[in-house]
Amino acid sequence: MRSSNTPSELGKPKRNNRRRYRRTSSLFSGTLVVDSRVIKCVVMNLSLSGAHVRADQSVPVGTSVTLTISRFGVLRGKVVRETDKLLGIDFDDDAEMIAELVGEALPSDDVASQ
Repeated sequence: MRSSNTPSELGKPKRNNRRRYRRTSSLFSGTLVVDSRVIKCVVMNLSLSGAHVRADQSVPVGTSVTLTISRFGVLRGKVVRETDKLLGIDFDDDAEMIAELVGEALPSDDVASQ
């Protein structure tokens, strides 16, 4: 059976990458504060615009959260994705402020451009 893909379609990503900054894999322990609840989490990856977090509890999309990573400090954001306690968090603060807090853990050219 022939594939319906033309040679020009092969090797192309299935969707556009809309990320502004590259993500860096990490395994930082942290906490999320949601309303008055404190939820333990692990930061799976980090960028100047957000984080991918595995939380001990589900948090609905659209929820404002405060992410604390002891190594870096406090980051505020909003949950933009949630699947089985894996959360995508978009940071509220601008990239320059995030670079000051977590710059040592990110690609140097992303941080330098801020």
